[in-house]
Amino acid sequence: MTYHPLHPMAAHFPIALLLASVAIDLLVAFKPALTAWRSTSFAILLLGSAGAVAALGTGHLDTTFLGAPMDLVGNHLLAAMLATLTFAGLAVWRVVARRRSAPPRALYFAVAALGVVLVVATGLTGGQLVYGHGIGVAAPVMR
Repeated sequence: MTYHPLHPMAAHFPIALLLASVAIDLLVAFKPALTAWRSTSFAILLLGSAGAVAALGTGHLDTTFLGAPMDLVGNHLLAAMLATLTFAGLAVWRVVARRRSAPPRALYFAVAALGVVLVVATGLTGGQLVYGHGIGVAAPVMR
């Protein structure tokens, strides 16, 4: 039986959603006429955060089934967990902000920028695992 890695399929969509959420938030901050997009950004943030949790789960499965060495996976896992927690925290922040006075916008964007850096670090370390160490890549079949 051959195991097909699930993590690559689960990881890319949350990355796009989380980065799009931050981009839309920035657009709304600089173009007040686009305030209607704020709810779209929030929905994308929720979907991206949920997808990031799913990506963590599939990453764990792939690490287990593919036998990837944890010393190679460690930095990728740490960056992924921190990115997921950061964006989930931003989602909670937005829920709380709807019920209370809005938090300082500069602080929100500072945390969002940290999340973006963590997502980029996750992607870079994941790329090193795949392209540098061949984790999850099937050997070519010679005919």
